[in-house]
Amino acid sequence: MKFSQTFSIIITLLLSSVCFADSEQAIQLTPLGGGEKACLECHDNIKVNSILNTPHFVTADARTPAANQACEACHGPAREHSLYPQEVSAMRFGAQSNSSAEAQSAVCLSCHQRDHINWGNSTHAGEDVGCVSCHTVHTQRDMVLNPISQTDVCFTCHLREQMEVNKPYRHPVREGAVTCTDCHNPHGSNGPSALVMTSVNETCYLCHTEKRGPFVNEHEPVQDNCVNCHTPHGSNIENLLIVRPPFLCQQCHSDHSHAREAYDFEDLPGGSGRRQNRVVGGSCVNCHSNIHGSNKPGARSFRE
Repeated sequence: MKFSQTFSIIITLLLSSVCFADSEQAIQLTPLGGGEKACLECHDNIKVNSILNTPHFVTADARTPAANQACEACHGPAREHSLYPQEVSAMRFGAQSNSSAEAQSAVCLSCHQRDHINWGNSTHAGEDVGCVSCHTVHTQRDMVLNPISQTDVCFTCHLREQMEVNKPYRHPVREGAVTCTDCHNPHGSNGPSALVMTSVNETCYLCHTEKRGPFVNEHEPVQDNCVNCHTPHGSNIENLLIVRPPFLCQQCHSDHSHAREAYDFEDLPGGSGRRQNRVVGGSCVNCHSNIHGSNKPGARSFRE
């Protein structure tokens, strides 16, 4: 190639500011070929070549980038980039990318769309959170896929939930026995708050099956929504309650019977002894123990 032709190509590339994901690119980029070895001639470092030991580079799997243009499967045609690396950038991911979060995620969804069909309607997508905001592709152990470290990734944004799981009463999230994705689908779902099921109750029942029922005598707020009484991420009150009893119960049961009474010291040990069992802990469930529902006919007070 003559010098004048080479110079003309360089000028054209500089003026066009070419990027693989740019919808206004002026020229058509072409594949480099040669697999990952061609790219590693320049990009041979631990941060890059660690992907060779991940599921993305299982060469025997026809679905992986290793079996489909290798690095170019995600980073796009790179022939021009290899010739003029300073002038032409391949597709980049993360904060340093010139491409939008939507464009970056589109590359991932070209393979993972079937697994994440609700991504387009998810809160994360709507907030310009891309796949690489949570996932680290060039690593053997993606933190968000590890039950112990997953919460650290989620808590980089969800600070309120981080505070709540450090309260005295909580699910065993910090121990990795329960993870964020046990309840939430970060890629979008048909339920509220990206829950894995279509409702709060159905999600809770995945673990708390004994509360599902059906019961002969059903407690209406329980059947309506578990979070009427419980806060799922953490509480300063036992059993993850949102308010201490009897005040929690009195939010609904305040206009009849003994539910509105404020028991005095006569009911404590050493007093008259009347209704003493109702005073311990100030809790209605000292008597109404089957508060989630009862199967005894006629036991509408949930005492049995």
